[in-house]
Amino acid sequence: MTRSMPIRYKHPLRIAVLILVTSVFVGVPGIHGRVWRVCMACDDGDVQTLGEALLKAEPRDTILVVWEPSFPYAIESIVINKPVRIISHPAAGDITDYDLFPVLTSTRSPIVRITVPGVELIGFNVMYLEKPAVPDDDAEYAGRVGIHLEAPALIRYCAVTNCSAAVVAAYSHPPSSATGSRIEHCRIGIPGDHGLDRENMKHSLNLYGLVLLGHPGWTDGCDRITGNQIMRNRRTGVVYTPQNKPCMSDNLVELNGDGPFRIARRQPNSEDRLHWIIESQATP
Repeated sequence: MTRSMPIRYKHPLRIAVLILVTSVFVGVPGIHGRVWRVCMACDDGDVQTLGEALLKAEPRDTILVVWEPSFPYAIESIVINKPVRIISHPAAGDITDYDLFPVLTSTRSPIVRITVPGVELIGFNVMYLEKPAVPDDDAEYAGRVGIHLEAPALIRYCAVTNCSAAVVAAYSHPPSSATGSRIEHCRIGIPGDHGLDRENMKHSLNLYGLVLLGHPGWTDGCDRITGNQIMRNRRTGVVYTPQNKPCMSDNLVELNGDGPFRIARRQPNSEDRLHWIIESQATP
């Protein structure tokens, strides 16, 4: 795992608490299979990169990414092609402070690509280090994708910023159940009280938040979007297709530049990219 760019410590007390949790944490509850520890400098790590861990892991294994103050960034484009749980060490210790979650970043799109069902991604910041360009074409959401879901997955306690689209769910095959992906307790964009805003880093916003395109053959299900903050995306908070309106509950969808919701109709163009037609739409 190539990491760089030392982080500034704004919360020494939180770091002390994290060190205490690290010293007593011995496993990930509720997991079957082996736990693979990913870290650069710890004495009990199994591998140094997520890519290495994914090569070695078996289905239903857990990949535990240790938060290291000296190596806060994991710079690699990740393809998850096995049903595994990938969880940060703070999240595994029930710490839900986004400032203590490791950062997944890359120069390639997407940063995280999930190709099989049954994947869980818990407790990460996902972001590009350069702000996305603002395109003229409304359909240009795929330039820099944070998390691309080709199969339903669980995404929980993740903060996704600085992307063309934070999360794109466009399934390769119709999901086998009425439930698609579960996106829970995530920050999609920048909340109004976030420290990045106070530091005049408003460019660290996504163009689009959630782009939920489903699959043309999936007509009786929905992605479940629960307890998220979908805020300050420069264009639209949630884009979805009429046949798969998301099942949303307890979300805060505010301050998105072109409004909270937009309907997407599938219209492949000559480059086989999807366009959507803007329609007025109430909250799902």
